[in-house]
Amino acid sequence: GPTMAMIAKHCPEHEVYVLDISRERIAAWNSDSLPIFELGLEEVVFEARGHNLFFSTELDEVLAEADIIFVAVNTPTKDYGVGDGYAAELKNIELTARHLAKVHWRCSPRCMRTGFRASASSRRISSPPR
Repeated sequence: GPTMAMIAKHCPEHEVYVLDISRERIAAWNSDSLPIFELGLEEVVFEARGHNLFFSTELDEVLAEADIIFVAVNTPTKDYGVGDGYAAELKNIELTARHLAKVHWRCSPRCMRTGFRASASSRRISSPPR
């Protein structure tokens, strides 16, 4: 939300969509009471929302037409197996990469904060068919 709001603010010529499978989260972003607080965020969101900043659960329709896709998913600490207690659980990244590969086959993750293995795994999943 906050990063996309700033992109919308500084790039008014582009449409910016924040997508989520959670209707409750999207409803909160579309409300007068945002789901998180960051100083100045309300002003930025309220100014751009409905103009070039949109919050939606219509993933496939928006993703199919996207030129650039930023992905932010929950990566909690693993509580099982190798890496228990310190490594990131990458299930949500993998599920997202698989969905993107179905909808937007040109998508290829290039930079991920969770590290090389997550990026390499997502790139393999989302590579175009040969």
